[in-house]
Amino acid sequence: MHIPHQYRNENLDEVKDFLKNNSFGILVNQVEGKPWATHIPLELDKD
Repeated sequence: MHIPHQYRNENLDEVKDFLKNNSFGILVNQVEGKPWATHIPLELDKD
């Protein structure tokens, strides 16, 4: 996935902390031509 430079975060500790505190994402797509959003859990694999 392309991430524009101004939004890129390569600080892994900060990214891991964010995922611990915000464990849900939103998948947005279209259903019958209308936007549809689904909450999905995010799980951080520490290995």
